[in-house]
Amino acid sequence: MNRTALFKLTANSFLLHSRNPFLSSIIHFSSRSNDGSKLQKVANLDDALNLFDQMSQRQSFPSVIKFNQLLGVVTKMKHFSHSLDLFKRMCALRVPVDDYTMNIAINCCCHLSCTNEGFAVFGFFLKRGIRPDAWTFSTLLNGLVREDRILEAEIFFKKLIKDKMCEPNVVMYSTMIKGLCKIGNNVIAIQLLRLMQEREQQQSGFFVGRMNQKVANSILLHSRNPFLSSIIHFSSRSNDGSKLQKVANLDHALNLFDQMSQRQPFPSVIKFNQLLSVVTKMKHFSHSLDMFKRMCALRVPVDDYTMNITINCCCQLSCTNEGFAVFGFFLKRGIPPDAWTFNTLLNGLVREDRILEAEIFFKKLIKDKMCEPNVVMYSTMIKGLCKIGNNVIAIQLLRLMVERGCKPNVVTYNTIIDSLCKDNMIDDAFKLFKEMVFKKGISPNVITYNCLIDGLCNLGRRDEASKMLQEMLDVGISPNVRTFTILVDAFCKDGKVEEAENVIDIMLERGIVPDIVTYSSVIDGYCLRGEMTKAKKTFDSLALRGLVPNIVTYSSLLNGYCKSSKIDEAMYMFHEIAKKGLEPNVVTYSTMIQGLFAVRRCSDARKLFDEMLAKCQLPNECTYQILIEGLCYNHQVEEALSMFQLSRDSKLKSNIIVYTILIDGARKCGKPDIAKFLFQELTHKGLQPNVRTYTVMINLFCEKGQLSDAKQLFLEMAESGCPPNNVAYRNLLQGYLRNKHYDDVEMLLHEMDERHYTLDVSTLSLFLHQIASGLLDATLLELIGKLVPNELMENVIIGEEMKSVLTKCRK
Repeated sequence: MNRTALFKLTANSFLLHSRNPFLSSIIHFSSRSNDGSKLQKVANLDDALNLFDQMSQRQSFPSVIKFNQLLGVVTKMKHFSHSLDLFKRMCALRVPVDDYTMNIAINCCCHLSCTNEGFAVFGFFLKRGIRPDAWTFSTLLNGLVREDRILEAEIFFKKLIKDKMCEPNVVMYSTMIKGLCKIGNNVIAIQLLRLMQEREQQQSGFFVGRMNQKVANSILLHSRNPFLSSIIHFSSRSNDGSKLQKVANLDHALNLFDQMSQRQPFPSVIKFNQLLSVVTKMKHFSHSLDMFKRMCALRVPVDDYTMNITINCCCQLSCTNEGFAVFGFFLKRGIPPDAWTFNTLLNGLVREDRILEAEIFFKKLIKDKMCEPNVVMYSTMIKGLCKIGNNVIAIQLLRLMVERGCKPNVVTYNTIIDSLCKDNMIDDAFKLFKEMVFKKGISPNVITYNCLIDGLCNLGRRDEASKMLQEMLDVGISPNVRTFTILVDAFCKDGKVEEAENVIDIMLERGIVPDIVTYSSVIDGYCLRGEMTKAKKTFDSLALRGLVPNIVTYSSLLNGYCKSSKIDEAMYMFHEIAKKGLEPNVVTYSTMIQGLFAVRRCSDARKLFDEMLAKCQLPNECTYQILIEGLCYNHQVEEALSMFQLSRDSKLKSNIIVYTILIDGARKCGKPDIAKFLFQELTHKGLQPNVRTYTVMINLFCEKGQLSDAKQLFLEMAESGCPPNNVAYRNLLQGYLRNKHYDDVEMLLHEMDERHYTLDVSTLSLFLHQIASGLLDATLLELIGKLVPNELMENVIIGEEMKSVLTKCRK
């Protein structure tokens, strides 16, 4: 193991066991040190230019700090023109720049005796909202002095003081004094020294003040010096900048917009964009759109940043069609989109589950060469495909992405791995995980491990999940609140709530605070065990923990009350949801409807379903299944059929479970013709009956004494790739025994023995009764004894003599 890897492993171990906050920064720095080590090896200009090419060709650019460091190295070598060329290439590539980039570029201009170009660079950065500092002004001042433009330097210096644009520091005073002495103006130089002492200059001081617009215009009118325009432009805009920093809420933002829109001339579009961005970050998307519309009405200039902010707001409001309309609006004005624009629109379609449209849009971008998708766009499209369970196409897109030279990142792989895990395709998920780590060299993160651990837990593979957790710790990745919540949920689903509580204790010891999802799992765990007192106690403790129950928390508690037949408590809690300002969702309504049907309150269940529709909560396949099952359970099979026929849910009408519920409901309600019709309809629709469907129909035929039909269906099961299970054998045997048909009984018992099936109490009682009555040969007892499980011997009420015989047979 090399020293870097060893340091990473040690550092991650420290992070795992320590709560000291500074360690994160140290380790984060270490993980980014690769470019830093390359920078240290730059020995000449060729090394620097090669490193710049490497950095600029990456799919995801390194941070601006790395570019600035490289510019600084080239500048220290005194290759000022090359530094400026690198700066221009950064701008062409749209590499992010900051105030350090500005100062380096201006310094290079001044060293090349091109101070006017330095002021042009200064203006370039001002337009992008990047503020100068004392070092910026000092460099420009020194550039003027170097070019013997002492009068202009003096005007510039006085302007800085007069307009409070910057309080000169000792370097700036010394530069100005040097300039005065350069032209022999020693008297003024000494006066300036005295002024410096009088102002008691604080070397680190920096203040940008306000400039009256009329004064600024007057200076512009009487001056031909190009640099003054940048200075005055900055001064006149600084007031809006300070106000933007003070925007704390929506009202402040709207007031500032009113002020800006009433000025003549308008502030630059940059200021409007910054204000739109502030409002958007507050998640007031509709207000951002209103401000954009007002900008258009006022004919405030707009640019590509305005377009991207506006489209993003539309998509966040699930109004992607409006986003496309805005896109067209800007195209007509000759404002070209960029990758960010297309990705926002693509993401909007995915958010609205319009995956087919997203796929068409994505293909069009590639086919018409409108934009070469980047890693973010590929990941967005992959997320959409995974959202509808189309993992095969998602993996194909991953391969296409690599073929087209776009390197996938950990987010891309995590999206597919998570989808595979949710679809119980855990082995495929692990194959992709190994590809990511060993073939692509992409390091997994905590999200990767969380997906895999969750997938293993859902399949009941707890030992493998534990190993994966240990591997996660071994590579130095600290589990987060989501990791622990997965473990808590797994224990709760297994009925081991005490172990789940222990996991929460470990979380607290490590300084990880459980969230509402964690406690919702605990509440659900108690509900599954029917321990409603403990569930309610945990629910009531949430307020003390500073947590607010969400709709999932309430739904878990409602489900517990309904399963425990405490429907009044459930109804009370259901009404509490609205009082707390929450909106019941489809799961909440479905849970309550199921609970009401279970206690035979059918009319209340129907009313709640009508309320659900009135509240625009669209029922899903599960809701309809609950309704149909509830109606069948309450002997209202005609209503269940009517609801099934009227449903527009295509998935429901091709759901074999729903068909089986209806067939069984018709059987129980004494409507065999309806049951037979529904069963025959499966063939017409191309649906394959499952074991449960066949078993229900065998029951029906046996109840009607149609044993030949029952036998035929039983034989058909194996031929159709759906072999009969234990229940199917028991039902057919009970049908034979009740109808005193004994021809195939012994054969069926032998088949059950071969399959290691067992008899249940009802079937065994029928056998013993008919043997005792002399209807069946007692020689069958030996075979029957093999099929009786141990626990059944204690529960069946039989004579001691018969029990003794069975016991001997079993031995």
